[in-house]
Amino acid sequence: MKEVIQVSCPRCGGTHSERVPQPFAFRVEIPDAGQRRAKEIAAYLNSKRDKARAEAAEYNYRKANEKK
Repeated sequence: MKEVIQVSCPRCGGTHSERVPQPFAFRVEIPDAGQRRAKEIAAYLNSKRDKARAEAAEYNYRKANEKK
């Protein structure tokens, strides 16, 4: 970034140049935001797993009782 490239002006041929400040962006992260998101995802997946287990248990129970 500190390397200055000498460029000549197409109109006058001069090489004097000045650095023009450019806007920049930065990212602000809330502490523990990643951990909170990970906990939300884990809770969601656990609820899906628990629901699937309950549905499987109900299915197996019905299949077992249909035969009788």
